[in-house]
Amino acid sequence: MGKFMKPGKVVLVLAGRYSGRKAVIVKNIDDGTSDRPYSHALVAGIDRYPRKVTAAMGKKKIAKRSKIKSFVKVYNYNHLMPTRYSVDIPLDKTVVNKDVFRDPALKRKARREAKVKFEESCPVCGNCCSVGLPCEMTFYEENLQADHFHGDFELLNNV
Repeated sequence: MGKFMKPGKVVLVLAGRYSGRKAVIVKNIDDGTSDRPYSHALVAGIDRYPRKVTAAMGKKKIAKRSKIKSFVKVYNYNHLMPTRYSVDIPLDKTVVNKDVFRDPALKRKARREAKVKFEESCPVCGNCCSVGLPCEMTFYEENLQADHFHGDFELLNNV
């Protein structure tokens, strides 16, 4: 059977603090290591999703509701459920790696890198966080009747 837990694969976290959250595999380790003798993966995901934005809201409120919170963590494969989606989010491997867990400052920097890349992942609005799926927004400035649904990813509906 082929290996499907590869970098760029969108997964759902099944256990722990971030259960139910979506994440992207940054690095996979199929054979395990000496400190973790099981298959595991370094993932970067979204802890707090952007909230719904409507045309009646001001720019400051839209900016506040469009923010996300990210996480970086190592998970056992048993606690991840792969989806059929893969994304091409270029996370900097020198910043987001397994060494960040030794130093809190490096971990903050890695979370910041993941947050910035997730916010840039939407090609249309720049902060939709649709993780590879089509953006549901038409530009706020061009069409004041547009709705921008940030909510949860559509991945849960499609899985």
